[in-house]
Amino acid sequence: MKFDPVCGTAISPEAAISTARYHGETYYFCSVKCRLAFDRDPGAYLKELPRPKDANPVSWSLQDSAGTTQAEAH
Repeated sequence: MKFDPVCGTAISPEAAISTARYHGETYYFCSVKCRLAFDRDPGAYLKELPRPKDANPVSWSLQDSAGTTQAEAH
């Protein structure tokens, strides 16, 4: 069982509406709304990943439930 990092909902990878890859980890989301919130500011939801004050944009890939991957830079 995994947990949606935005809302904390327990979710199995198979039931996830969407996923995102960030810093080599896959995160699972219960809704598109939660995934979009994560996309805007992943560091706000991942306390173990400190955000440097002068951080450069970080790239990660996003994958929807259909398995489509799209590279994003934020």
